[in-house]
Amino acid sequence: DDQLEAIRRIQTALTQGGTAAISMPRGTGKTTILEGAVLWATLNGHKRYPVVVAADQAAAESIVRDIKTELESNELLSEDFPEVCQAVRHLEGAPQKAASQTWNGEQTRIAWKTSRVVFPHHYKSAVSGTCITAKGLTSGIRGLKHKTGSQDFRPDFVFLDDPQTRESAESMTQTSAREKIILGDCLGLAGHDREMSAVMACTIIAKGDL
Repeated sequence: DDQLEAIRRIQTALTQGGTAAISMPRGTGKTTILEGAVLWATLNGHKRYPVVVAADQAAAESIVRDIKTELESNELLSEDFPEVCQAVRHLEGAPQKAASQTWNGEQTRIAWKTSRVVFPHHYKSAVSGTCITAKGLTSGIRGLKHKTGSQDFRPDFVFLDDPQTRESAESMTQTSAREKIILGDCLGLAGHDREMSAVMACTIIAKGDL
C-alpha cells in the first residue's frame, strides 16, 4: 500500500504539476519506483526533459544506468515502444555508434552517455529527442538546456533520489546548503518564469536532516 501511494503521488506530480517529498525506509523500492516513473513519464510523452538528481554524481548516473538497461533488455518495453528501444538495441552496447546511427538515411541523433540519454529522432514519435540527464546535487546543475532540431528545451521535471549523505545529514550546515540548492537551483531549472514540478524520494537519517 505504501508503494502504491508513492506511485500515485509521483504520477499526480507528473501529470498535474506540483512537488512531493516521499519518505520511505531503505530497501522498500523507492529508487526502483523512481526509475519506473522516469520511463513512464518519458516514453508516454508526459515529460521531455527530466533531470535525475542524487546525493552525488555517481549515484545519479547509477539510476540512469538502470534506466538504460531497461531500454536495452526489457522485451515488454520494446514491444510497446519500438521506436525508442529498437534504436537503442542497434547500438549493441557501444555508445560510440550513436553518432553514426541513421534511420531511412537520416541521423537519429540518439545519445547514450553515462550521464545523458537522448531518445532517437523519429518523425512518427511524440517522444522524439526526449532527454534524460543525471546530476549530483552539489555538482552544479544550473543552466541546463537541451537542443533538438530548432528548439531549445529546459528541464521540465526533477526526480530527487536520496539527495543527502550520512555525513551531510548529520551536519546542519550541509543540510542547509543542500536545501538551498533544491529550492533555488533544482526548482529553478525550468526558468525564472515557469513553475517547476519535482518529486523527492528520501530516507530520514538523522533528526532534523534534509
